[in-house]
Amino acid sequence: MQLSQTLNTGRMAQNSHGLTRRLIYRIETRLMRRFEARVWRRFTKVMLIGPKDVEAVAAACEAEGQPMISNWLYGAHGTDVEVFRPALSDDVIPNRLVFSGSMVYEPNVQAVLWFYNNCWPELKRVRPDLEWLIVGRDPVSEIRALQAADGITVTGTVHDVGEYIRSAAVCVNPMLAAGGMQNKLLEYLASAKAVVASTVANEGIMAPPGVLRIADEPNDVVDAVLELLQNRVVADQLGERARSFVLEHWTWEAHFEVLERNFYDAVSGQVARSD
Repeated sequence: MQLSQTLNTGRMAQNSHGLTRRLIYRIETRLMRRFEARVWRRFTKVMLIGPKDVEAVAAACEAEGQPMISNWLYGAHGTDVEVFRPALSDDVIPNRLVFSGSMVYEPNVQAVLWFYNNCWPELKRVRPDLEWLIVGRDPVSEIRALQAADGITVTGTVHDVGEYIRSAAVCVNPMLAAGGMQNKLLEYLASAKAVVASTVANEGIMAPPGVLRIADEPNDVVDAVLELLQNRVVADQLGERARSFVLEHWTWEAHFEVLERNFYDAVSGQVARSD
């Protein structure tokens, strides 16, 4: 396992619009809870991305009357810091926001619609020149419909997501659902971007204060975005710390080393028991 699907589908059920979707995700959450409470016992080690995923599987074990998961280890991954790199000064468009990700994935859809309904009107009122790029493949009909809104571009599939991220003045990641870790957040940070993200978005990556702005309520999100748009010195400082954080903690090499050690430990333990 990588992330807890019990956590993921449970959050999607809470934030889905429409009775049918909520019902489907609630049923899926129950099925995943039964599965995750039991499947870990079949394996020597189980990889989970972060603490919230461990908590969710442990809660599933308790709810299902199963032994508590005891063989987990963290198995997060890194990002490509050559592909996702800082922009040249001329690449940045001062009035641009960017959100990226697969736009058929329900947690991304929920995040975009929440930001559009709760934050975008006030942002446009204060900054009429503001533009927002929604970057990612296979946008569903609700996302495609946003193309008609003032200042919003829905790109669909692009050749280089990194190019769009580098063009942003601020990247937003207002996730309501999803478990594990947010690849898009790592990509924003690696690109030295000023980021406004939700608590959920930062769960798996655990970036500390001073690396990004955490905001969950609409007014707080709006205030954070406007601050970073208006104060480029603060935004640039945040981006520099973000890049440094990724280089220290979230490269592929760093996580492969940890994962490799865990594999060796698991195999060595299995061999010792068989002897």
